[in-house]
Amino acid sequence: MRDYTLITLFLLLPFGFLSYGMVHEGQHLAFVTAAVMVIGYLIANRFLTIFYFYLAAWMVFAMLYRMFYPLPPAIFAMLMNEVAFFAAGGMLYIAVSRSKIGIEAFYNAICIGAVVQAFIAISQSLGFDPVLYFITLFVSAGPLLDPTTMTGSLGNPNFLAAYLAISLPFFFRRNWAWFIPVLAIVLYCSKTTSAFVPAVIGVAYFYHEFIFRGPFRWHYIVGAVLVVVGVSLGYAIFNHTPFYSNPRWSDWSDVLLIWSKSSFAVVFGMGPGAMWSKPYPMHNEWLECLYQFGTIGFSLLAAYVVTIWRGNKILFTAFLIAAINIFGNYAIHLSPSAFLIIIVAGLIERENLKNTEAEQANDGKLGNRNRGGLHRLFAGANSLHP
Repeated sequence: MRDYTLITLFLLLPFGFLSYGMVHEGQHLAFVTAAVMVIGYLIANRFLTIFYFYLAAWMVFAMLYRMFYPLPPAIFAMLMNEVAFFAAGGMLYIAVSRSKIGIEAFYNAICIGAVVQAFIAISQSLGFDPVLYFITLFVSAGPLLDPTTMTGSLGNPNFLAAYLAISLPFFFRRNWAWFIPVLAIVLYCSKTTSAFVPAVIGVAYFYHEFIFRGPFRWHYIVGAVLVVVGVSLGYAIFNHTPFYSNPRWSDWSDVLLIWSKSSFAVVFGMGPGAMWSKPYPMHNEWLECLYQFGTIGFSLLAAYVVTIWRGNKILFTAFLIAAINIFGNYAIHLSPSAFLIIIVAGLIERENLKNTEAEQANDGKLGNRNRGGLHRLFAGANSLHP
């Protein structure tokens, strides 16, 4: 059936004009819908494929809804903005997963970007902001936060910390490991619990085989858990607003209350780009997904995360850190961190496909050897009965 997807899209595309009162918007929406379906068609992961087709179905629903009820231009703009972001992310994912660039080149590029951001942040903490200095060469500008706040070029310590935390596993290699203390200092000084805690958990996961080695394995497991929990909670209490008094809890409860009042929203969501009570994304991508795409969309993305390939420890550790970070951050809606997360996910798919192809090739060779042995056996048996 996948082979007929593109043909079906060409046949359905002209019907985008059927949306009464939005001729131009209708054709734009139909064209973007077709692009989203093509992206879903090209992605190898079945859960992401289904999610992209689900996203396309939401757009068709919006088009049909517009035929009978007015759709304010602002809501239409938010819908298109959200879908365009997903479309761009999908294209990047496909490009990386099919890229021929060596994986070490990706790793080194990620490390270089993280090191640059870390040193910019350290310079800012000492009172000199190279980013602001560069901008003021062309236009007048001033700091939005305290001049000594570590933000890198990302504008916020939370955004910087998330970027560095996700990049951290790529430094667990020879030569690059020398920069780990630099990243650790910036992560600690950024006072961002949503980044520091996932980073600690990621380090524990990456080295869990070394930590758990020994005859009394459960002792090591308990000790590792206690260390992670203790360090994380200690950091949260002494360097940031304690999690139990964080005002985001009330925001999240308000969002869940709005979402739960509609049975349609519970199943299908409020729609791509649906806003909540604040003019910025929720500080929780998982909750944002549940709010916009309902139980269906949330289940698809959760299934993707739970079943993702774990054969490459560096890539999976980075992905794990990102998956935990977005419980208290909107890293997927920030271009730098979203770009990094998508590259990691695309590389995971590429390495998974390579591994699968290698296994299939080995199975084929083994099968050929077995067939050759049986052939010789039967040939020898036949020689006994000329």
